[in-house]
Parts: sequence; structure tokens; C-alpha cells
Amino acid sequence: MADLRVLYLKGNPCAKKIPNYRKGITAVCENLKYLDDRPVFPEDRRAAEAFNRGGLEEERAERRRIKEEESAKHERNMKAFQDMIENVRREKRERDSMREEDKYTNASDPVISTEQRMRQQVERWKEEHADEIKDDAREHAERCLSADDRTKDLETPRSGGEDVENVQSETNGLEEKECSKDNRKLVYEDIWDDKVL
Repeated sequence: MADLRVLYLKGNPCAKKIPNYRKGITAVCENLKYLDDRPVFPEDRRAAEAFNRGGLEEERAERRRIKEEESAKHERNMKAFQDMIENVRREKRERDSMREEDKYTNASDPVISTEQRMRQQVERWKEEHADEIKDDAREHAERCLSADDRTKDLETPRSGGEDVENVQSETNGLEEKECSKDNRKLVYEDIWDDKVL
């Protein structure tokens, strides 16, 4: 019975015959995780063991101790968080005061910060892998837009005397000639391009 982890006696008549059923079973079965339809929490186990040791008064005292421990843990966490905030503020004040006395600015400082080093590594990687990160989809979209402009220029109404050769020569001339600035906006953004501010 020491290895019992789950016990379901809900509706069983023997459960009514056991005095202080939940507390007694929880204290006896050390590895019990679920009793009937509820889990057995460590606080419940401590309270049940205290009840078996000294009755209701001992259980109440144990529950008070549990609450005090939880509030003390919460206070320690809050104090550690406040200390962390104060340390960061103090370091920033020290860094700012050192920067005021220093002859270098953030941009001209010869000592490279971690952020600057990471930015330089990213730029170096982009230069080395330019072919791999080339934006083929954007280039294709821009080519399609420029081709669309050329076809719209060809679809303008013509006088009845022009023949097919004239139209072909105009098409060739348009392809050779540089297109004027397109005022339409290409709706495309590269989701992988993280801009560093």
C-alpha cells in the first residue's frame, strides 16, 4: 500500500466507515497523488499528517505555518526582484556618469559592446551569404509590375493606319528605353528582415 498512487473509493460504502477518511488515507499512503476526484497536494499531506499527530489544533497550527512559509517565500521573491531593479538602475547611473566624463560617444567608443559586436556579426554574415538571402520573390514582383506597365502602354488606342510591324518596333523600343518612375507601391515586406534600431 506504500506504493499506491491513485485511489478511487467514491460511492464505496467502506469510505463512510473510515473516520476522517481523506486525512487518514493521505497520511497512511505516502505516495498517493490522487484520492477520489481530487489531487493530493503537499500542503494537504502536511495538514493530514499534523491532524494524525495532534488532532484539529495541530492541523490548524500546521496550516498557519504553511501560510507563513508561503508569505515569507513571496516576500523573498519580491525583495530579490526589487534588488535586481535597483542593481540595474545603479549600473545605468554609473555607466551614464562614466560616459559623461569620457571623451567618446556611443558611436565612436573603441570598446565594442555586445550589441555592436552582434550587429557586426549579422552584417558580416549577410555579406557572406548574400546569394542565399537574395529576395527572389521581391525581384519577381518588381519585374511583373514593370512588365504590366509596358503592356498598359501598348494597349492605348491607336489610329487605324498602323500595322503590326509598327507595334512590334514600339514594343522593342519600350523594352530598351528605361521606364519612368512607378508611383504604385509594391505591397511586400520581408518578414525575416529584422531592423536593428
